Amino acid sequence: MKTLASQRGLTLVELLVAVMIGMATTGAVLGIAHKFFNIRNMAQNFSGRQVETTLALESVETALRSSVKIYPPEDLISNNDRRYSGIAKVPVGRGPAECLNQDNSHVLRLTTLRRYQKAERLYRTWRENDSAGMSGAANELRISIAGSAFASEDPAQKPQEIFLVDADVLGMRRYRVLSIVIRRNHDFDPADDLPKTNPDGSSRKFDYAALQLALPTKIDGSSTTKLNAVFIAQSMAYASDTFDFCVSQQTGELIRLREMQDQRMSLLSGDLAQYRVRDFKVSFGQVQRKKAMEDSDFVPDLNSLANPDCTNAVRFNLEMVPGDITVKAIQEAGAHSLPDQVSRQGTFFLQNFNLRRPASCP
Repeated sequence: MKTLASQRGLTLVELLVAVMIGMATTGAVLGIAHKFFNIRNMAQNFSGRQVETTLALESVETALRSSVKIYPPEDLISNNDRRYSGIAKVPVGRGPAECLNQDNSHVLRLTTLRRYQKAERLYRTWRENDSAGMSGAANELRISIAGSAFASEDPAQKPQEIFLVDADVLGMRRYRVLSIVIRRNHDFDPADDLPKTNPDGSSRKFDYAALQLALPTKIDGSSTTKLNAVFIAQSMAYASDTFDFCVSQQTGELIRLREMQDQRMSLLSGDLAQYRVRDFKVSFGQVQRKKAMEDSDFVPDLNSLANPDCTNAVRFNLEMVPGDITVKAIQEAGAHSLPDQVSRQGTFFLQNFNLRRPASCP
C-alpha cells in the first residue's frame, strides 16, 4: 500500500525552519512591544516629573506670598553690609553646608510670616540696642497671648523667630527667640510691673508672654550688628521663619531648610537615577508701571541694582535632566524625540516689598 506525498508529515528540517521563523517573528513583535512600552513609560515618567516640578515651584511661591521686608536691612555676609532685606540670593560658595551654591545652582534666602497664626501686641517698649541678647525682667519683650503659637504648650509649635512691626510702621525687624515664659493670672501689669485694681476694688489679673530675644544671624551663623531699633507699645509681633531654598549636594533634591530650627524638607525628590535637579536659578527685578518686564531686567543679585529698595519681583528657574537609568533607556529605545529635560520658570510679584518701595522708585 503506497503513501501519498500529500499525506506525508513535515521533515525535521522543515519543522526546525518553521520554528525558527516563528521565533524570529515573535521576537520582532516582542521587541517592538518592549520599545513601545519603554517609550510610553518614559513619556509617563517625564509627564509626572513635569507635575512634580510645578508643585515644587508652587511651594516656593507659597513662601514668597508670606515673605516680608526687613527694614532697616540687616547683615547678610559681614558686619554692617546691610544686604539682607528679607530676601536674597546667597553669594556663591556661602550658605548652609548641605546646599549646592554655584553659578547654575543658587541658594534663595527668604523670611516669611506664619500668616495662619494670630499676631500679638507689645505691652511695653522694647529696644534692640539695650535688650537684644540680654536677660532679666527689664529686657523682656512682653506680648499678648490671644491664641497664637507663642502660648502653645507644644515645644515644636513655639516660634524660634519673631518679627516685630513698629506701631508707626517705621521699623520691621526679626529676632531669635531664646525663651518664652507664659504668665497667667499675674498680679502685675506687664506694661509697668505695678499692681492694678478693677472698678470693684478687686485685684486685676494679667495674661502675657515674656520673651528673651537675641539678634538674628548672618548666613554663616554669627550674629548681626545691633541697630538702634525701638518698638513702642502696641507694636505688632508675628511668628516668623527664615528659609533657605537650594539643591542638596548629597542627594540632588530641591530642599527647604528652616534656619532657626534646623529642619529640612524635600520639595522635589524621587528616583534621582531617573531625573535629577541640575539648575535652580534665582534673579530679581523691579516692576515698573506701564512697562513690560524683559529677561534683561532681572539680575542674579538684587544688591547690584541701582536701588535695591525698589526690588519687587523675583524670577526662578528649575531644571531637571535625565539620570543614568533614563539616559540608558532613551538610548536603547531610540526615543530621540522625547524631551531630554524638565524645565519650569516662574516670576512672582512681591506684594509686601512693593508696599515699602520708596517714592523715588520708577
